[in-house]
Amino acid sequence: VLYADLSELLREEYHRAIAEALESRLEAEREETDDSASRLLVGVCEHFLRGGMGKRALRYLIPALMHLNRVCQSEAALSLVDRALSVPGLLDDGHRARALLCKNGSLRPLGRREEQEQTLAEAAQLVEKSGNSSEQYSVANATGVFMRTTSRFLEALTHHERALSIARHVGDLDGEAGSTVNLANVLCDLGRYDEALPAYERGRELALRCGNRAWEKNAISGLGHVALQRGRAEDAVGHAKEELDLS
Repeated sequence: VLYADLSELLREEYHRAIAEALESRLEAEREETDDSASRLLVGVCEHFLRGGMGKRALRYLIPALMHLNRVCQSEAALSLVDRALSVPGLLDDGHRARALLCKNGSLRPLGRREEQEQTLAEAAQLVEKSGNSSEQYSVANATGVFMRTTSRFLEALTHHERALSIARHVGDLDGEAGSTVNLANVLCDLGRYDEALPAYERGRELALRCGNRAWEKNAISGLGHVALQRGRAEDAVGHAKEELDLS
């Protein structure tokens, strides 16, 4: 009740004071656990935004959103990102695109598909203007995953092919591994197993080269699925055992 009775200017003063106190604590606790520091990041960012100090909040925004998505606090992440997105002139195109990608990550577990599509479409427009290859890769990959989730497999294929092309162009081995496996997953969805098999094998090879165990495991799982669809039960069991060994 006391907070509700305060004027907007006084509320902002309180939020600024809280943000600065939390920021000082964050600096003092740099050696603490990641989770402890991440929770402070969220508080610092939110209170600076509520205190009308968006520029000071900006450096904490993406790490705070990533933390909230990682610990499955999707609603809290949406509240924070929407607050930042609503501040006029706060985010340039690059920052806005990254914030929108985080928003997509928050919307996905909530099943809010229409908002996801709108969010990704806006992000795509921004990265096309900026010409930033890394951001273009991220948006293409996220859009491909979204299209697959909504069973629009041919569109998913197009976006993953684009992501793969960008990753190869800039020499992003990890991105190439992920895109290759994602592409293989969609080819499987389409029943195109003759194309999916070499894609999974290539994805596994790339994942081994860049040391990404998650993509390696995904590729092995896909190889097992292809083997099963082809009636090669022994091979499928072998891949399942390999996958378990990586768990």
